[in-house]
Amino acid sequence: MKKIVILPVHGMGITEMNYAEELRANLSKKLGPTLWQQVAFQPIFYQDLIQNNQYAVWNAMDSSANGIEWKRLRQFMLFSFSDAATLEHQSGEPSSAYVKAQERIREVMLNILTTIPGVTSSTPLVLLPHSLGAQVLSNYIWDSSRGKGIWTHKPLTLPQDEIDFLKFKTLHHIASAGCNIPLFVAGLPTIRPIDEPHPKFTWDNYYDPDDALGWPLKPLSPEYAARVRKDIRMNSGGFFTSWTPFSHTSYWKDKDFLTPVAKMISSIMKQHEISPP
Repeated sequence: MKKIVILPVHGMGITEMNYAEELRANLSKKLGPTLWQQVAFQPIFYQDLIQNNQYAVWNAMDSSANGIEWKRLRQFMLFSFSDAATLEHQSGEPSSAYVKAQERIREVMLNILTTIPGVTSSTPLVLLPHSLGAQVLSNYIWDSSRGKGIWTHKPLTLPQDEIDFLKFKTLHHIASAGCNIPLFVAGLPTIRPIDEPHPKFTWDNYYDPDDALGWPLKPLSPEYAARVRKDIRMNSGGFFTSWTPFSHTSYWKDKDFLTPVAKMISSIMKQHEISPP
């Protein structure tokens, strides 16, 4: 019987469906078998909505006739920044990648609620978004709280408590890593975060100062300063990556992220009197 739901969300760049398996193994080891058997670990995957298109463009560009250099860097930039551009494009268009990604999140949440034993509309949620995943989730939660996006295009007929679950009203904690929300909101005259779902909600943001795609969030605005509990500086990655921008890919492998996140999950489970069966 699952008593808490952990939702990893991938970031930008080439991503496979099993992207969260190493994170699953690391967290299960940190929590131990007794608690882990009560955890519903459900990754959210949306990269397949756009990745085939990106491969088509890359293959067209990566031909000997074009003679491009710095291929690894170019590929990283192409897949990463086209993710960001595509997932923000035509957010009001029902057939856009933005809307399809939002639909995917809602489908995952509905599947969790209807198929996983023990999960109810009051089950606590923990979000672990990496990189662009934080912006994608922020859009989803923002739209859901205001009845915008898919909540207008494709409303659901469900009991209100189930709708609230799909809208992350039982969200207890966000542990964002390598978050690049500032890249999407820096040009706005007013910068506001998602609403607090309930008084016990907390948000910790992990970033490496050497990661050019990972940013602190509290300095964004007074509202972000109030919503985000802590911006946590860390040294993500190993000897060869921790001092470079490639530290962006290593947060979920690092004990400085895994240890406090596991403690937070355990704390939430204890608050809800989740004990061994």
